[in-house]
Amino acid sequence: MNGLCRRMKYLTVSFPYSNDGFTQVFGGETAECVCQGLRNLPRKAFTVCRYEWLKADGYGKICSDGKHYYSTRPENSHQKVLVGIYADKVDVLRDDGTVLVSHERRFGPERTNSNDYCTTLCTLMKNPGSWENSGIRQQAPALLRDYLDQQDQRSRKKQLRTLAELTSRYSLETALTAMERSIHGEHLSSCDAAVLSERIVPVSDWIPSPQQGLLLPSMTKHS
Repeated sequence: MNGLCRRMKYLTVSFPYSNDGFTQVFGGETAECVCQGLRNLPRKAFTVCRYEWLKADGYGKICSDGKHYYSTRPENSHQKVLVGIYADKVDVLRDDGTVLVSHERRFGPERTNSNDYCTTLCTLMKNPGSWENSGIRQQAPALLRDYLDQQDQRSRKKQLRTLAELTSRYSLETALTAMERSIHGEHLSSCDAAVLSERIVPVSDWIPSPQQGLLLPSMTKHS
């Protein structure tokens, strides 16, 4: 899976007095996985999702299944967040039901941490000093990484805001490449980065706006 050899679980459904049946492979053995495997048996397929209010920790991360952590936003620290748990993904929702961030669902006995680069950027803009230990720094091209390493916190925060604005319209890779090409000596032009981003990726490949709100049975937080 994704170029890696992984041991997975499978669900097989067979029918009496018939040779027909079908099998689906999942990451774990949860109620959502079983329901997902059975969803096409009725005449009308249905969406398999369990909604829960989960309290975020001091870093704005929620914990599902006891050991798997998923990022939300720093401002959600110690707040309850509505989460949609599927067989293969975990959606963190805003209060209006729209998706804030979507993560691939993790399984297994070991603790995992799933981070979204938009969440990471929000954290970095609040604390530019954490740049040196961030995953985005590791992904940045060498020239851009060295440039941001040399900036004071005020200048770094300004450039991180530019990166956040670009990633709201383009992929992270496009934004990083455009910013690297916009470095001229000791100056990085945010205007040049915006223009280059549009040239690198056609309009058809822009990141779509957040999906429409979901109709949920209740949007009332439970204490």
